[in-house]
Amino acid sequence: NMLGFSRRSYSGYIPVKPEELIERSLELAINDYELKKRLDLKTVTVHRRYDPEVPATPVNRNQIEQVLLNIFKNAAQAMTATAAQRPPELWIETSREKDEAVIVIRDNGPGMAEDVRERIFEPFFTTKEVGQGTGLGLSVSYYIVVTMHKGSIRADSIPGEGASFTIRLPIFRQGNAQGPPAGQDEA
Repeated sequence: NMLGFSRRSYSGYIPVKPEELIERSLELAINDYELKKRLDLKTVTVHRRYDPEVPATPVNRNQIEQVLLNIFKNAAQAMTATAAQRPPELWIETSREKDEAVIVIRDNGPGMAEDVRERIFEPFFTTKEVGQGTGLGLSVSYYIVVTMHKGSIRADSIPGEGASFTIRLPIFRQGNAQGPPAGQDEA
């Protein structure tokens, strides 16, 4: 759960294959009791396409797993809205583009309107009902990817066709590969 992630001690930046992070986060999402009440991820068809050429990437494993878990949970919650019309599906792929490891996660939920997509990473912004979400998951994810890992995260969507999230993480780190990026303190 999110609280558990926040309480874990700093584990440093270590090289990890992106698919290891993805599979661990997906396993956490599948076993999330609160999420199972809405949509059991075991019922979702998951299409994986992992590029074996993507090297292990130096990351804070706990932080990136938190980011991926947020995206998987949001996708599952979104797909509950369209599960009656079409079977829920996730597409997950990794690739390498220059000096970045790229992770793309796409769902076939209802998608987002442009005004929602533009605000999706703002703190406290949520489309969920009162009491159902804090609006912090994706803003924290943005901070982890952009500030702590010097990467990027982008949301794309066509209303009615689902949403996709693209995470780009640098494969090489400047300075100490075992610590946070230069100028960053532990989170």
